[in-house]
Amino acid sequence: MHLFLGMFRTRFFQCNLCLLLLFQSIGIATASNATTQATQLTIAPTAHVLQDLLIAEIASKHQKYTLANEALLDAFQQTQETRLLRQAWQTAIVSGNMELAYRTATLWVEKEPHSKDPAILAAYNTILLKNIELQNKRLVATYLEKIYQNHSQPTLWLESLIRHIYQNATSEQVHFIAPLLHPYLEKHKTQPLLALGIAAFDKTLGKSKQACQKAVSIFNQHSSDEKITRTAADLCWPQEPQRAIHMLQKHLQKSPQSAQVRLVYARALLQSDKTEEALQQVETALTDTNHDNATLFDVAMIFFNAKKWESAQKYFLQLLQSTIPAPMRDLILIKVAKCARGMQQWELAEQYYAQVRHEPQKLQSALFNAQNYIRQGLLLQGGVLYQALKREYPRQQAIITQDEIAILDQHHHYKRSLALLQQTYTSDTTDQAYLFNLATHAVLAHEEKFARKILLQLLRVNPEHTMALNTLGYIFAEKGTHLLEAQALLEEAYRIDPLNSYILDSIGWLYFQKKDYAKALSFLRLSLEIQYDEECVFHIVETLYHLHRKAEALDLLKQLQEKTRNQEKVLDFQKRLFH
Repeated sequence: MHLFLGMFRTRFFQCNLCLLLLFQSIGIATASNATTQATQLTIAPTAHVLQDLLIAEIASKHQKYTLANEALLDAFQQTQETRLLRQAWQTAIVSGNMELAYRTATLWVEKEPHSKDPAILAAYNTILLKNIELQNKRLVATYLEKIYQNHSQPTLWLESLIRHIYQNATSEQVHFIAPLLHPYLEKHKTQPLLALGIAAFDKTLGKSKQACQKAVSIFNQHSSDEKITRTAADLCWPQEPQRAIHMLQKHLQKSPQSAQVRLVYARALLQSDKTEEALQQVETALTDTNHDNATLFDVAMIFFNAKKWESAQKYFLQLLQSTIPAPMRDLILIKVAKCARGMQQWELAEQYYAQVRHEPQKLQSALFNAQNYIRQGLLLQGGVLYQALKREYPRQQAIITQDEIAILDQHHHYKRSLALLQQTYTSDTTDQAYLFNLATHAVLAHEEKFARKILLQLLRVNPEHTMALNTLGYIFAEKGTHLLEAQALLEEAYRIDPLNSYILDSIGWLYFQKKDYAKALSFLRLSLEIQYDEECVFHIVETLYHLHRKAEALDLLKQLQEKTRNQEKVLDFQKRLFH
């Protein structure tokens, strides 16, 4: 397709006759649409402009919205027709590329500062959101005033804006925007959804309890309102789950047919580990409502989060049969592929990942596909795909490598992840985080000699790097050799950070190796009190065993079995120790 579109720019296609022949080859409807647009221009279109319009039409039909945007902008440069800027902005919005949408909206607003086109308010909003992100006070104030003064429903716009900020902004951005929005919110403070918006700001700024109290107060006055119920419950979740659940239950007692609230209730139950109850609520919601896209997506996501892959896939596929924007379609395709992966249908997952067309989801889906090879133990195929992605996305190489290392680590292929990390290693490296990560991987890969070399290099860069001191000390202690060196390293780490659970565990293990079991136990127990860790539990059990306190040791192992997912490791340890 790209090759075909590229042909438009050759000299051969500059003649109208060739354009007419091309129209016949691609279909009369597409050509007719482009010609219709051309006749609506206030100046006679040149062949170049007609080409641009045709490219935009074809690109849009094939969901190549970035290309369509470029073609329309090129046509605008030739004609100065601002209606083309409107179309270009719309294609950028559909593409999901907000940076492109912002640039196009800015150009449109510059060319038509006094436009009465209703769509230009949405373009203003695009510019506003970008400048909130950039924290540009002057432009944010300007566009807030422009939109507010010209919007036919300012309250609805403010509700939408606050919802977007709550869902997407950082606490720093909320700190920035809150005082600028305050005068507008004050004018509509009796509106319950706007009052909830103010509470949402409180939550984003860390005032969760205060936000929930406001939400409950507003809900109590409007408990039959579905939108207020959902928003209020969200503001109390997850910090005060009982209050959130109580509001949802109270609304459903009054309005049992409220499917959207029932689905929110199902999500709350699922996150409270009440999976069966959650799925029952989903089934009830499905019988009480028409299956619009929003409902289908909520239902699919609940099944997805419950790891009910077949049901989740069923509803995601229903969504794909409807008309949805390209970015959302790509996200759903990724979800469908993950469902297939959950059912270990690897080839089907690969097929769905391959259907994703737009960035950044296209790269994301390709990474997921590479991960699937690693999960299946197909390391060679996975490695080849990761290498291909690094060539295709040279600017994203670091991110792709990090992803490859993470999936290899997850499946305990430490030698391979160590090899990847070593590709950027030099003997004069001073990056402390990188060196420690490299050393940790060397330990996991049982490359002790290399680990010691890297840790010593790191300690030359920073002699007080506590985790380097601890790791090197533990290596010596674990071997049962060089105990004096181990003690010196661990005592220095302890001096710097005396309440670090990992350091306390290492010191405990050092005393274990020195056969001072009583002292070992005191350090190990203190470590476990500060932070629960399976390895520390194993160390305590082994110490108790050597103190002839086997009943305590077995009781601790039983507790660990109830907490851990790695039952096999616990049983193997118990068998080895107590044979």
